[in-house]
Amino acid sequence: MEDFRIEFEKMTQEEYPPYRENSLKGYARDMGIAGVWDEDDLKRADAEFSRLLPDGIRTPGMELNTIKSKENGEKIGYIWFQIKDDKKKTAYVWDILIFENQRVKGYGKEAMLYLEDYCRKRGATQIMLNVFGHNRVAINLYEGIGFRPVAIGMKKEIQH
Repeated sequence: MEDFRIEFEKMTQEEYPPYRENSLKGYARDMGIAGVWDEDDLKRADAEFSRLLPDGIRTPGMELNTIKSKENGEKIGYIWFQIKDDKKKTAYVWDILIFENQRVKGYGKEAMLYLEDYCRKRGATQIMLNVFGHNRVAINLYEGIGFRPVAIGMKKEIQH
């Protein structure tokens, strides 16, 4: 077993509203940058979250966690995932956020490796996620720890 500097702790009811608000803004921004939505379409982002998390942190099957330092208990970020009850027991990462002041310290990589260990212990055989094409830092991180592309969405703007 690996020795991790971090651990997951179930997100509290108090942590959920600021997490949700921050995540909605980031998701809407990324969908805008990707050209999928009009930029900053918070209403659509809110509808997506409401559909996926109708009961917030109490939504069955969804795991919303705070990523914390084992050393001092400091919050490093958040991760939202589920382990699906499909044939392969697929773990799916819906969202991961490492706080700005905690970036470039290896915590993103460590959180993903911790997730892998966590999911392995619960019988999952694979982890899947989506990443925006413009997020090269995340893509490099995921590829560096063994993720590989399985489907790539592409677009081309038509010039008028």
